[in-house]
Amino acid sequence: MLVDLVQTVATDGVYLDGALHSPPNGTASNVGIDAVLCLHGTGSNFYNSTLWAGLIPKMLGWGTAVLAVNTRGHDGISGAVTLHGRRQQGAAYETVDESRHDVAGWLKFLVDRGYSRIAILGHSLGGIKGIYAMAHQPHAAVKCLLNLSPPRLSHSWFCQSVHGADFQKEYAAAVAHMQEGRRDFLMKVRFPPAEHHHGGRLSG
Repeated sequence: MLVDLVQTVATDGVYLDGALHSPPNGTASNVGIDAVLCLHGTGSNFYNSTLWAGLIPKMLGWGTAVLAVNTRGHDGISGAVTLHGRRQQGAAYETVDESRHDVAGWLKFLVDRGYSRIAILGHSLGGIKGIYAMAHQPHAAVKCLLNLSPPRLSHSWFCQSVHGADFQKEYAAAVAHMQEGRRDFLMKVRFPPAEHHHGGRLSG
């Protein structure tokens, strides 16, 4: 299996890394797609995903190339190189709206490599990013959008859930930080509970 470590620049200037997996020479796609763009979930990355490790060989068997990538939300906190200098990035600092710049940068990379029939495959928050990007910046080369376990990001649904009281308490704390001018303060949240803990940057 041939793998190329590659890089692109998001449309707002953030450098991103990924791995392009190519099917065996002479293998033609049998699913009407030339390449699959894989978007990781919260705090993950392109090089340490057991999910992608299991799926990529199967997709290569379809005769498609597979591009597994980092978005700016890779890992919990990471350093980002941009056209405007270095900055902190990662899941703690990202917003969903910024993800459209990442997806657009990777789609341009694939089109520049000659791929014209692209599927986007997103896992968890990566699924939300694919949906959001195509809703706001549709791309003619994207023929298919696939999502694995995308979360339901809904304020009203969270309020009405069994953990609604916890969510409303966390939300009120976030609002208070923003009203007091601490928009970039990192707070450790307890919602979603248990195994889904994540820090988050306040933004609005």
